[in-house]
Amino acid sequence: MRALGANVVLAPQVEGKPGNVTLADVTQAENLGLKLVADTGAYYVNQFNNDDNSKAHEEHTGPEIWRQTGGHIDVFVATVGTAGTFAGVSRYLKKQNKDITCVVVEPEGAQVIKGDPVTKPLHVLQGSGYGAVPQLFKFDTMDTTVGVSDEESIKYRNLLAEKEGLYMGYTSGANVAAAVKLLSSGKVPKDAWIVTLLNDSGLKYPADN
Repeated sequence: MRALGANVVLAPQVEGKPGNVTLADVTQAENLGLKLVADTGAYYVNQFNNDDNSKAHEEHTGPEIWRQTGGHIDVFVATVGTAGTFAGVSRYLKKQNKDITCVVVEPEGAQVIKGDPVTKPLHVLQGSGYGAVPQLFKFDTMDTTVGVSDEESIKYRNLLAEKEGLYMGYTSGANVAAAVKLLSSGKVPKDAWIVTLLNDSGLKYPADN
């Protein structure tokens, strides 16, 4: 971003560490962003609370998935960060077919959407599992949740690279791990069509995992 001319302001972490971001860290960054808006008049995207976030996924990502699968989809699986992607895509898909099962993926130990207490705020799923239900999340678009461990996320992140040539981040690994767990659990048919997302590149993550 600096190379493109942006003025990058880094917010010091409160309780997390590089590679682990908590809700307190996100709040710190939000507060710093709001101060910059007040001081400079800059525009604050406010991705965690901006309805345009989920609206964009309802109007674009959801229809793209529907087109590319020819409407042949049984299950949609995704991690939740801001909840914009999950809320928007799930809302669109259920309008097309109310029987599509929409599944939230959460890191084990931070499954607040499931209703469990947070016992592991530090995990490898960057951009997800902050220990609070995001404002954009709507429970009426969710059917169930699946918990994924750090080890499972790392395993499937590595498999994506080794088997598919896709060097992705940990949330991508978690999404694929959750899809495999669902198929193995017997909760969905063995021939179910499961759609998930590969969220980001693995270039900013350690290579030793």
